[in-house]
Amino acid sequence: MSMSWNRLRQGTTAKWGLLGVLGILIQVGGLLLETVADFQKSSFKSKNRHAWCNVGVWSWSTHPNYLGEGLFWFGSYFAHGFSSIPGTLFATVGLGFITSVLKGSTRSLSMKHMEKYGDKPEFV
Repeated sequence: MSMSWNRLRQGTTAKWGLLGVLGILIQVGGLLLETVADFQKSSFKSKNRHAWCNVGVWSWSTHPNYLGEGLFWFGSYFAHGFSSIPGTLFATVGLGFITSVLKGSTRSLSMKHMEKYGDKPEFV
């Protein structure tokens, strides 16, 4: 469970500070982006099963859902509070791990997209 969630659950009166508030805002923004991206792609694919999705947030980025996921975890890193060395070390390792996973997933999916849609003008 994330440290920022524990802070919210405890109802602590300790100040969140600028980084904490910024972290929560980034988390919410990331979740919104990921949700909108998944909804738009699902709606698009229900009508255009074999076409490249290039509508809504998908017209800005090839992986907006992964961007939203990354923003969520980046926000979690800032929102955890940096109140203890072990907690900060754990959060830093976690952020590094999820960044590595998202980077590898994006690279792999980009290669698959190139094979499947590379000849389509809307993909380029």
